[in-house]
Amino acid sequence: MSPKKNKAYAFLDTNLHLHFKQYDQIDWSSELGYKNTCLIVDQTTISELDKFKYDPHNQKRRERAKNILKKMQDQYINANPDVEIPIENRKGASILFLSSSSDVSKYRGLQKENMDDHLIASILTYKMEHSEIDPNDIFLIAADNGILIKAQARNIKIHQLSEKYKLPDEPTDDQRKITILEDQLKLLKSTQPRLSLSIVENDITKDLIKLQIKIIPDLTQGRINEMVELEREEIKWSPPKPPSPRRTPSNNDGTLKSVIDSLSYLNEDMVNNLTYLNAMSKIQQSEIDRYNTDTEKYLNLYKGYLIEKRRYEQFISISKLIVFNISNVGNNPAMGAVIRVSFPDGIAVFDWNEIPIPPKKPIKPLMPRNQQELFLANTMINTPSSYYLDGINRLQEKLTSDPDTLGPSITRRNGFVLEWTRPKIMHRIPYALPPIGVTFPNQSGDRDYIIPYTLFAENLIDPVEGQLKISCHSEITN
Repeated sequence: MSPKKNKAYAFLDTNLHLHFKQYDQIDWSSELGYKNTCLIVDQTTISELDKFKYDPHNQKRRERAKNILKKMQDQYINANPDVEIPIENRKGASILFLSSSSDVSKYRGLQKENMDDHLIASILTYKMEHSEIDPNDIFLIAADNGILIKAQARNIKIHQLSEKYKLPDEPTDDQRKITILEDQLKLLKSTQPRLSLSIVENDITKDLIKLQIKIIPDLTQGRINEMVELEREEIKWSPPKPPSPRRTPSNNDGTLKSVIDSLSYLNEDMVNNLTYLNAMSKIQQSEIDRYNTDTEKYLNLYKGYLIEKRRYEQFISISKLIVFNISNVGNNPAMGAVIRVSFPDGIAVFDWNEIPIPPKKPIKPLMPRNQQELFLANTMINTPSSYYLDGINRLQEKLTSDPDTLGPSITRRNGFVLEWTRPKIMHRIPYALPPIGVTFPNQSGDRDYIIPYTLFAENLIDPVEGQLKISCHSEITN
C-alpha cells in the first residue's frame, strides 16, 4: 500500500449532499487516500441547496437540503470567511466555505445558465488563485458522469464517490402511490373476514379424511328363491285340526269329587269341539281362495322387495355423510357469504335431508277369516291422519325456509358443484354446514379425491380458494 499524501482539497457536487451520506459521516482519508482532506463549499452549492429546501415536489430532498444547510450554518456562523473549520469527530477533515463567486464568462465553453459550469468555474478559479497547491491535490467529487467528464476535459482531477455511501433511492411518485395503496390494502384486509373450509370428522376439523367403504354384493337368483320359499313357509295356512277328545279319569270311585272331575273334562272337550266346528263352519271357500291368490301376489312383491332392499343396502354402504365446517378467524363477520364446493366426476352428491328411505316390506296376506272377523273388518273406523301430516308439513316448511339452515344447491357440471349461501358468518365461531351425502363408486380399491372450494363474501376483496382431500379404501364384504 502506497503512503498517503498529505492533504486533498475536494469540491463536492451538490447532488452528493442530497443523495449520499452527510459529509461528516464519510471517511475521507480512506476514500481519497490522503491524511487530511479539506472540503470546499462554493457559493453555487449554497445557492442550489437554498433552492432545494423549498422544493414543493420532493419532501425527502427538501428535508435533506434543510438539514445540510443547518449543519453548514452551525459551522460557518462563528467562523472567519475563507478559513478552514475542523469537522467534528472526523480526524484530518475540515471544511472551507468560499465567500466569493467565480465569473463563468472567463472560461470558454462554460455557460452561465448551467449550475455545473458554475462549480467547474469555482474549481478553476481556486486552482489559479492557489498556485502553492499542487493541482493534482485539488479534486471534484461527484456521482454524475456529465460534470465529471466536463471537469476532466479541463484538467481537473476527478473522483467518483463510492456507492457504499449512497442513500436509498427516492421512490418515484408512482411508487409512493403504490406504497400508499398497499398500506391501505393491508389495513383493509386486516378488517376483513378470514374464511377457511374444512371437513368435520369425529368432532375434529380436517383437510383430509380417510373413509372405509364396504361393498355389498348382489343377491344371487338362487338366494332370492331360497328366501322367497322361507317366507312362503312362514305365512303358510292350514285348516285347524279337530281337537282330540280327552279321556275321563279312570279312577272314578263314585265319590262326589270324582264325578265333578269327570264332568269338567267332558265340558272342556265339548267347548273345544264347538270352537272348532264354529271356526270351520264360518270360513268360506271364497275366503280360502282369496288367501291363496293374495299369497302368490305377496310372494311376487316380496321377491321385488328383496331386490330393492339389497340395492338400498348397497347404496347406503357406499354413501357417506359429509359435514363441512366454515370458520372465520378475521375481525369482522363475513356478510353475504357463498360457499362453493366442487366434487370430481365419478362420485355422486346429494342433500342428506333427501336421502332415500328404505323400501317397505309388503304387507303379508290376511289369513282366511270367518264371518265374524269379516264383519269386524268391514266396520273398522279409520283414524284420519291429515291433522298430524299438516303439522309435520308446517314444521318442515319452517326448517327449509330458515336461511341459516338451508341445504346446498346442487348442480351437475363435470361432476357436482354445491353452493351454500349464508347472510352472515360470524367471526371466531365455527359454523357447521348442513350435511351432504356422497356416494362413491361400487368398486373395490383405493382412491383419492381432491375437493376444491371457493369462498365469497360481500366484504371480502378476493375470494378464498383452497382444496380438501378424501381418501377412500373400498372392499367387498362377504
